[in-house]
Amino acid sequence: MAILKDRRILELALKGLEAERDVIASEIAEVRAKLGGKIATWKRRRATKAIKKEVTKVVMQKVASARKMSAAQKKAISKKMKAVWARRKKAGG
Repeated sequence: MAILKDRRILELALKGLEAERDVIASEIAEVRAKLGGKIATWKRRRATKAIKKEVTKVVMQKVASARKMSAAQKKAISKKMKAVWARRKKAGG
């Protein structure tokens, strides 16, 4: 029974992804039409690389800013870990 549920979930996921792909493909076609047809392959590749690079940069900035801890947080974690290691040492482990 679990195998049937897993299969059904995968089938639904596939349908959803295919629907998203179709929407994205139609949006790409609209943008290409607005640009006046096809863009040369090398230009498209260069643009794609530049976009990926920019997106990566923005994502990494968000991740870096989201993961910063204050000095007080670092000190609290340090204090807790020192206590853990002291207990472990005292227990003989």
